[in-house]
Amino acid sequence: MNKLNHTEPPPPPGLARAQEIILYQIKGATPELLPLAQINGRVLAKAVKTPAPIPAFNQSLMDGYAVCDQEIWPGTSLAVIGEVAAGDWPNLDLKPGHTLRVYTGAYLPKGTRQVIPMESVMEDNDTALIRNLNRRDFIKKAGSEFRKGQVIGRQGREVTPEHAALLARAGIAELEVAAKPMVHVLCTGSELRSLGEHGPIGTKTNVNSVQLEMLIADAGGQSSTTTCPDDRDAIDRALTAIQKDPAWQKEAQPLLLTTGGLGPGKYDLVEAALTKIGTEILFNGIKAKPGQRCLFGRLGHGLIISLPGPPPAVHTLFNALVRPALAKGLGYHHPKLQRVEATLVEPITVQQPGLKILKPGLLSAKHGQLTVRPVKPLETANVIIPVPAKLRHLAVGTSINVHVISRFQTEIT
Repeated sequence: MNKLNHTEPPPPPGLARAQEIILYQIKGATPELLPLAQINGRVLAKAVKTPAPIPAFNQSLMDGYAVCDQEIWPGTSLAVIGEVAAGDWPNLDLKPGHTLRVYTGAYLPKGTRQVIPMESVMEDNDTALIRNLNRRDFIKKAGSEFRKGQVIGRQGREVTPEHAALLARAGIAELEVAAKPMVHVLCTGSELRSLGEHGPIGTKTNVNSVQLEMLIADAGGQSSTTTCPDDRDAIDRALTAIQKDPAWQKEAQPLLLTTGGLGPGKYDLVEAALTKIGTEILFNGIKAKPGQRCLFGRLGHGLIISLPGPPPAVHTLFNALVRPALAKGLGYHHPKLQRVEATLVEPITVQQPGLKILKPGLLSAKHGQLTVRPVKPLETANVIIPVPAKLRHLAVGTSINVHVISRFQTEIT
């Protein structure tokens, strides 16, 4: 007999505790080796160090003349023995009384003490006459940006094009990044039809399959989706097929995300089906709305997060519970949603107070101040506004801590 048949799950946790329970179960990132050109937006699985100093050699910052003499004055004449362009590696020794014509980025021979800009020199018949001097040496020294063995990418950092450019300068052609977590999505509901299909009255498009695919990709993961009706045998078959899927079996810690079928009604069959296949439920519901109908548990080496069916609730709970889980699975050091304080610029009224309400919100930064309001139709939420339990009204001007759920957070930290 499965232990869930005789052991009651603990009482529903609050949102913060639910997030902690989920994150505690996430093992962390699985590394994969990829070419540098394919890692934009990916997360480094381990620290990256420079194999050589950057720059690798002393180079000129100006078009000019390289000299090694300790004492040079205006009026000094030097013999021009050659020139060095960017990319050249000359077999020339620079001696006192001699100079090399050099160009920006060019290699500077050992012993070069200064580059005199071309506009400060008059050259005639391979003789350079110094007209005036600058206090700067116009030399970019080897290792002046990064020394050999210096960390240029810490574990858990997201790679940007700017960062990739630095890695390329260091000569790093491939590196280990966190593999994209695979999320197996199971949408339940006899009323659901695929996008673009025409069905009888009473059916509707499976919105969750579309929005979850996009949300998972936005959070750094990848997904595969199955849809099945509210039928015990159909749900059992779908769950069995997912467990037998090679992608599920080869993942170090696969994740199953279900939608629908969690209520007390006749056709709410998901919880019973998960219990039947041996899921260890770690919490059942959270003390927030939406969230009363959600579930988190372990199934073998995998994890399961079950969400209610309504797409707005799925969207909010994905950002509150699933997004942090994927962030930890990608190796981010701080996977929890960032919290910032903002001022409410539109009032919020709660019709039925009693539980904490999680409302999608829009955070804006103007004149150094953060403001927030509930989202309107067709707007994209970038925060979750937690309305405290038992409060009926939040007035304009109220200061409130919100949970940042989008990359907007990089603009306000």
